[in-house]
Amino acid sequence: MSVSGGDHMDLPITFTTRLADQQSLRQITVETPAFRSALDYVTTYLGGSPGHSPAEAGRALAVVGDYGSGKTHLAIGIRETSAEFPDAKILAIDASQRRFGYLYRNTILDMLGKADVRDLVTDYFSEVVASTLDEIQIFRTVAPGIAAGLRERTIDPEKVVASLHLSAPALQNDLRRRLRTEVEYAKFGRALALMATDRYADAVWEWLSGEPPAEELRALGVRDRIASDLDAYDALSVLTFLYGRKNRRVVLIVDEYEKLLGHPGEWNVSSVNAFEQLIKVFIDVGGLLVFCGMPESLYKLPQSIHQRIGITRLSPLTADETLRLLRKRRSPGQPDVSLEIADYIRALTGGVPRMSLTLHRRAVDLAEEQGSELITPAIVRAAVRRHYERASMDYLLAAIRRLIEAGGWDFHTDVMLDENTTIDFWLSRGEGGAGVAVLTSSSLLRAEDVEGLREQIEAVRVATPSAEIIVVVNGYVSTTLQGAISHLIGRQPVVFDEARFGDDFRTVTHNAVRRLDRGERGYTLESLSRNLERLSLQQSSTQSMLEALSGSVGSLHSSLAARATGEEAPRSLAPALPPPVAEHFDRALASVSALGTIDAGLRAGFADPAGAGARLRRRLASRELFEAVGVAVLLRRLVETFRDRVADYIQTVRLAGGHLPVITRAQEEELRLICRTYEATAEALPLLRLDSLALTAPSAPTAGPVELATRARHRSDAVSALGGLSQRVFEAVTSSLRG
Repeated sequence: MSVSGGDHMDLPITFTTRLADQQSLRQITVETPAFRSALDYVTTYLGGSPGHSPAEAGRALAVVGDYGSGKTHLAIGIRETSAEFPDAKILAIDASQRRFGYLYRNTILDMLGKADVRDLVTDYFSEVVASTLDEIQIFRTVAPGIAAGLRERTIDPEKVVASLHLSAPALQNDLRRRLRTEVEYAKFGRALALMATDRYADAVWEWLSGEPPAEELRALGVRDRIASDLDAYDALSVLTFLYGRKNRRVVLIVDEYEKLLGHPGEWNVSSVNAFEQLIKVFIDVGGLLVFCGMPESLYKLPQSIHQRIGITRLSPLTADETLRLLRKRRSPGQPDVSLEIADYIRALTGGVPRMSLTLHRRAVDLAEEQGSELITPAIVRAAVRRHYERASMDYLLAAIRRLIEAGGWDFHTDVMLDENTTIDFWLSRGEGGAGVAVLTSSSLLRAEDVEGLREQIEAVRVATPSAEIIVVVNGYVSTTLQGAISHLIGRQPVVFDEARFGDDFRTVTHNAVRRLDRGERGYTLESLSRNLERLSLQQSSTQSMLEALSGSVGSLHSSLAARATGEEAPRSLAPALPPPVAEHFDRALASVSALGTIDAGLRAGFADPAGAGARLRRRLASRELFEAVGVAVLLRRLVETFRDRVADYIQTVRLAGGHLPVITRAQEEELRLICRTYEATAEALPLLRLDSLALTAPSAPTAGPVELATRARHRSDAVSALGGLSQRVFEAVTSSLRG
């Protein structure tokens, strides 16, 4: 593309790919170690013997990486590689903006195909008919070829049934029983058995597609509709199971799979459980499930799943890989790119392929406009500024002023700290001279670009050491310079993007003001009142725990007295846990108690008012301490509630089963939901907050080696006891119930 003369027209450029794209990407693919590892994983699986694939960690592969890292590109490569194996059934779906039920009905079933699914079911029916003939003497001795032809699918089973006057209803019942045994879902076994016949094949396919069952199917016991996302997961699991039992490869590729789990921070527990079950089905029956998504979504799946899957993490490109990528995308006649320029672009983008391609394309356009045969660092910087600095600095300053005025802040503009340093905006806060400095800058692409900012920041620190500083960048910030800015001001710079700048700026400003309030007015009556209120809540919680403990001690005394007199002590109303289950909860609660306490600090404060007492009072004004104490209290209550819920569950299951060592599938799913609910809730409580208690002691100016070792051990014990607690409890409970 070349633009010459007149105003520059910034045409949209995108290097985004979709899984639905059919164009091959092999000619423009740079095989990084992660790409090669993932493709080897797939070819090893597809090239192995059915049921004996030596894939590294099962038959599921997670591909994780940030935006623009190449996840979809790799997914397309896996689809192309899988297509080289004719026997593989490939299902590739893009989960963005769609629910799984929709994808199942409108994409997955079309890829499976009615004819192929019916052919699969007919395989089972042929086996049933062949087994029936094996039991008849004449067919075993005189005509064994009929049974062999059925198994080889060279003979139509329906024609055999009609010609030999076999009992069709009996054979259908046999097929239904076999399918029910295979798939563990009665409704699917009943319906799929009917699909083996011409009469019901269309009606069953409509039902599999999510339509209400026809009257003729209802009359035969197929009454439930495949309506919800969970129903769709079950249906795909069943079909995958049937393919696997016939040694037929199924490869399911899901791009942006995290969209199926809900929104980040609001993950749907049922959806996570259903996707987990789908992974297990693919692993168990020899299918291959490849799911691509953001790194954080992977950790919503339990550790037990992590141990059974392969994981490919897409890392930033190296300079050499960036060079190969840019040259593969270079069109004939365009300026060449050197290793130096490739490394420079990689430094600007952090090695993200999509961003590297975009910056390179902008640089190529500008080089062609200037008639340059080479792309230079200056051309790259100019191209970046032209593309990203879309607003003038005056426009940016006006936008910031509007936001500050709308927030009701007391502010000044163009504040001169000395003859060489001017602050764009100063938000006054309190009477002690504290405030928030807002500095603006154009794109930060080189170390020299940061020097001017550094001088402004140092001048602010000299004038007002407690000041909060916000840097707003109009343009682009090099990935390598983001850390330098963060080190100078304690936070990332705010990049001007008109679509979200208002929310970003308001958030960072409010956070800066809150930090000032805590630091400058931590001992004002208002702040002290808030702290006392938090302490009151903590005291109430502690008092409740003491009362409960007192009651437990009283019960213990009563029990001992009853034993001494030979009387029967009253039984506790709470159901008892089996020892293997109880030990997990006991250990978790003990670790929280050891980690989340300020008792020692309070005692030290009274013992040494001038030293430890002063340090304690300073800590009581810190938000971090209150957050840590709150997390400790909530975490203890969460574990206790989890324990009580599990105890009730065990008692209910035992009563329902007459105390026999058995647990049904529905009961197991109920337990899984209980454990997942705990896990999802616990993840909302940041364990790292407890470091304020475990790693900061108010009782001594410095910690000695023994004390440091003790704190580290408490931290390690808590991570060990709380990490994976739900999975350990699940396994211990199911093992206990099954005897």
